[in-house]
Amino acid sequence: MDKAPLIRVPANPIPDGFDTQYIDARDGARLRLASWRHPSPKAAILVHPGWSEFIEKYVEVAKDLHARGFSVFILDPRGQGYSQRYEKGDNRGLIRNFVQFQDDLEVAYQTMRANHEGPYFVMAHSMGGLITLEWLARGDGADATGVTLVAPLTRLFGDPVKRVLVHAVTRLFIVLGLGKRHLSAAPEHSMNFETTTLTQDRQRHDRFQALQTIAPEARAGSPRFSWLYAAMGGMRRVNRQGALARIKAPVLLVSNDWDETVDPKSHRRLAGMYPDLFDFVRVEDARHEVLMEKDEYRDQFWTAFDRYVAGRLSEVPKMKCPPDVSSASPESTKSKSTSAI
Repeated sequence: MDKAPLIRVPANPIPDGFDTQYIDARDGARLRLASWRHPSPKAAILVHPGWSEFIEKYVEVAKDLHARGFSVFILDPRGQGYSQRYEKGDNRGLIRNFVQFQDDLEVAYQTMRANHEGPYFVMAHSMGGLITLEWLARGDGADATGVTLVAPLTRLFGDPVKRVLVHAVTRLFIVLGLGKRHLSAAPEHSMNFETTTLTQDRQRHDRFQALQTIAPEARAGSPRFSWLYAAMGGMRRVNRQGALARIKAPVLLVSNDWDETVDPKSHRRLAGMYPDLFDFVRVEDARHEVLMEKDEYRDQFWTAFDRYVAGRLSEVPKMKCPPDVSSASPESTKSKSTSAI
């Protein structure tokens, strides 16, 4: 694998041993994958970011996971960060079918498997959560010990009338051959804290803003109609009756009550449709990006994650004893409003 660049800013120190390489997608595209080995791992975990995100945004999350005994792998989604090398005329953020994303996830997962003996976990946020659900539903990742979905993109817009109108307009643009057009009405939240609906934490918001400012070429740009059309297709598929019945291992589904990007009611609906599949947790008052939120909300997430992982690893025979999470991250046990349903 070829070495890949890393974006460095003072506010986001890269730990020793954290490395990035290029791997080849099935169609020959180059994907950037980060890896950070643990000296005595209890498991390996692959992190799949959401729309417009890239590896460096998840360095703090990688540190949290590494402290918990994980070897960590993070994928730059196709068209984001330094996946698909930047070349003149490259269409960033342009995708017509989420199957490409699922194939990329499978390549990254198999790369993790080839470089770690397991057990294997997956963590995915927002768009990454939708990709992961479809990836699992088609039978991939069958040997994963656990999967965590953080605010997965299962439905946009709580208003059904708005959903119908947006779908109709998007389909019209696709039919007219205008799928490459940018969604000019889509708000930009990651560069302006005063107007963002993604997080309430100024420091973490500013850190990602600094990363994008020093490396504007890593940004995906505003989404395109082709991306939205493909995403809406994926959302319709995962919401069909029985669409997720093939998934066997319990999945931790974390939903944020103050999420204005993804409709949290759709998470509750899916949890009700598949009570034996989803370990469902709500984080009250958290915005869409709970992993980039204030500590009081992140702590709730990590408390749910630690409980879930401990339960999943208890079912893996002859596992090494995991490190003491409470000593590695004492704040992770503070939870006042996380609820499981």
